[in-house]
Amino acid sequence: MAINATKQTITNNATADKTSPRLNISSDHSVLKAGETATITFTFSEPTQDFTAGDITVSRGTISNLINSGDDKTYTATFTPTANVNTLNAKISVAAGSYSDEAGNKGKASNSLTFTGDTAAPTVAISSDKALLKLNEKATLTLSFSETPNGFDVNDLTVVGGKLSNLTAGSDGKTYTADFIRTKGSTVSSVSIDSNTFTDTAGNANQASNVLSLTADKTPPTVVIDSSTTTLKANDTATVKFSFS
Repeated sequence: MAINATKQTITNNATADKTSPRLNISSDHSVLKAGETATITFTFSEPTQDFTAGDITVSRGTISNLINSGDDKTYTATFTPTANVNTLNAKISVAAGSYSDEAGNKGKASNSLTFTGDTAAPTVAISSDKALLKLNEKATLTLSFSETPNGFDVNDLTVVGGKLSNLTAGSDGKTYTADFIRTKGSTVSSVSIDSNTFTDTAGNANQASNVLSLTADKTPPTVVIDSSTTTLKANDTATVKFSFS
């Protein structure tokens, strides 16, 4: 009996994964001010096996709380911008080759996520052209702001032992002047601005100013009398000088 052997060929239709994974970075905020943070979402085209916070490049800020959503494709993190920056230009990105998929393919570079804003709380310094004041004597105060203030007026100043008037903004919008006169009976007067009194154009609330102290000048004046000569004869004159303190 003859036996016919049939040769069969088995073809493996499985295709190797040679596609590099991709990454998109997004945020719930693009403009930040002082005290604010943003939630960052990292969305991969396929599951990753080795993505960590160390793979993230950050400028003008920090990344924290990196969390895997559970599918290895979506991660979230908190971005905190650098404080005290008037013009924020922060960026977040992930370089090519810093992560890989489950097949070992190195990932492509992500988009570059950018942030703008202002994280600097405005400040103000108060100075005076006089430190000692007689009763009803006027001092000129200068208020120097780090940024143009919004919603600022004379009622924002805390004044003890005196009165303010003629608050005037300078041409640059950041320098104000005012007249101060101490009230009768006050020994030490002061002028200050509390925190959270005004804002900058980005909406950041101000820091408290210094406390300017003005002291009453209660020292009695003195006078020294001097003469050009101490000996006089008939028809002589002398020049007398009165020098007041």
